[in-house]
Amino acid sequence: MAYLIIAAEYLQRLHTDRPLVDTVSPPESDSGGAKYPGVSLSALPNESTIDLETKTEGLTLLPPRMRLMVAGLGFSSILLMIRAVYRLAELADGWTGTIIETEWLFNLFDGGMVVLAIYTINFIHPGIFLD
Repeated sequence: MAYLIIAAEYLQRLHTDRPLVDTVSPPESDSGGAKYPGVSLSALPNESTIDLETKTEGLTLLPPRMRLMVAGLGFSSILLMIRAVYRLAELADGWTGTIIETEWLFNLFDGGMVVLAIYTINFIHPGIFLD
């Protein structure tokens, strides 16, 4: 669950072009960079050096293969969350509940979700889709 929350926040920040930490700003004092020791501000890009024609924002920064991989990981994560919710509901009534004794529900929501998640990760494997 923590993975899904962190990944969703990262993708939302990437999509809206709002990083968690803003770019490094010049030091406020004239002490020759004492606020940022060891950082050469001349090496950092500023807005005047970025070509605004080629600047894109959001998820378009990701290559198409990376977007497909992220979508596959998200889809398989959602499938596994559905399975977890099913297992929670299955054991809510104990070992003699209606849901736990219904085999087709188990096959669909337990086995089916895991099989779909595994096939998704096999076909959209991060080792293949990462450059």
